Amino acid sequence: MHSAALIYNPAAGTKRNSRQSDVELARRVLSAAGIQTILAPTLRAGSATAQALELLQKKIDTLIVCGGDGTVNEVVQALASSGQGQLGLIPMGCGNLLAKELGIPTDPIGAARALLKATPQQIRVGIIEYQSADDSPARRHWIVAAGIGADAQVICNIAPEAKLRHGMRGYYLESMRYLMSDRGFRPFLVLEDERSEAVV
Repeated sequence: MHSAALIYNPAAGTKRNSRQSDVELARRVLSAAGIQTILAPTLRAGSATAQALELLQKKIDTLIVCGGDGTVNEVVQALASSGQGQLGLIPMGCGNLLAKELGIPTDPIGAARALLKATPQQIRVGIIEYQSADDSPARRHWIVAAGIGADAQVICNIAPEAKLRHGMRGYYLESMRYLMSDRGFRPFLVLEDERSEAVV
């Protein structure tokens, strides 16, 4: 790792008031180790993919997500489609599933120090093809977990305010609302294709 962009959503998560200072703490650790760093706050929902592609074109070799699984997923789209760069993670989200799987420290300084000691590894990334809300074909790469059916319905419909107020508990509350209402969960069809994979 020679150059790194710290990508973060300044408006996300239960700790958004301290997000900027936490990112700065991580940046200081990396800069002290001689890594050239820049801050890359996301501009709006879904903008991290396009921003990540621009950073890769500028020859930034490592994209460090300072956030949760949603921002990780957006950045993975850029890495997998371009075949360039590498992913780093400093967990600052609600669920942080990937960080938990990898055993990454939850504090920004500890996570940044772990990045400096880490050995890059290639991992396989899944590809899911689906119909979007307007029935047009679409595809996304995914890592750690892909939610479909009831899981996806809850994640898509949870109010941003509930995530900000309750964090991970917001998902459980939204699930309970579904189970106790007459809305129900929509049926879905899954087709598996073993060839659908990529490497980042």
